[in-house]
Amino acid sequence: MPSENHSATWLRLSIEDKVRLQKFARLFDIEFSHLDERTCLIRSSGGVPLLEKKLPCDIAYTRLLMEICERAIHWVYFHVGESCHDTFLGQSDARIERVAVLYGLDRDAKEAFKRARAKGADLVDRRI
Repeated sequence: MPSENHSATWLRLSIEDKVRLQKFARLFDIEFSHLDERTCLIRSSGGVPLLEKKLPCDIAYTRLLMEICERAIHWVYFHVGESCHDTFLGQSDARIERVAVLYGLDRDAKEAFKRARAKGADLVDRRI
């Protein structure tokens, strides 16, 4: 049990960070929209488990960063002791777009495998 009392600290994202995150969201199968001045909606359009959350805007952008980083984890080295914010948003736009392409190729390959597997199971059932 920790002896120190740690308080939660919210990640402060700049306006530029927020714009970049919104720009990249769709590339990682995430829909992000403002429902009103204080509430945002985050919805994943691919992947499991599906996500649909209404969150206060100050928290929603941090959640968006987390969701994107989770999808990018196979292609971005997240340094121990360095925040996801610094590691991910420290990448150039071109690098993040390349990671999104790799994410999309991986997603498509997994979906194709699932379809082929289901089709193979269907063929086995027909033979029996």
